[in-house]
Amino acid sequence: TGKALDAVRAYTARWAAQRDSGEGILLTGPVGTGKSHLAAALTLAVAQTHAARMEKVPSLMRRLAATYAPDARESQGVILRRLREADLLMLDDIGAERWTEAREEWMFEIVDERVEGCKPLVVTSNLPPDDLVPLVGLRTVDRIVGSCVWVDMAGATSYRQERAEKRWAPGGGHRG
Repeated sequence: TGKALDAVRAYTARWAAQRDSGEGILLTGPVGTGKSHLAAALTLAVAQTHAARMEKVPSLMRRLAATYAPDARESQGVILRRLREADLLMLDDIGAERWTEAREEWMFEIVDERVEGCKPLVVTSNLPPDDLVPLVGLRTVDRIVGSCVWVDMAGATSYRQERAEKRWAPGGGHRG
């Protein structure tokens, strides 16, 4: 995770250039390795001076699907406009949502508009780009990979698992 932390710090330090170039960052790796934590820290740092948005992709997909309901509280247009207008958009856990054609199209539209508008993305996933293709589509993955620096945290271990092991170690806690 040291490599990922260094990459996120460097990205944050170069934010003005990143904003102008549209270059983003893709953090991939196993569950519990700190991808979301690093992405949130980067997004919050940017939010000090610029419009930044954090979205958990499965929740975002449910919100977009809910816009079809007659009593919908939000419209697709409003949701997509907010994503488009942010200087930085963090998409957390891409590929964790259940695939549907509609979700693939929404992800493509979101990512494509960001890339075409030279607006940076911060993306996290438990899956490497090749494994994302069947879940979010080749067009979307191609644009993410083409516009983001890829930081693979494949060798990292789960922070939550390590904490649990310490908690349950002899003398480290009790089982209820």
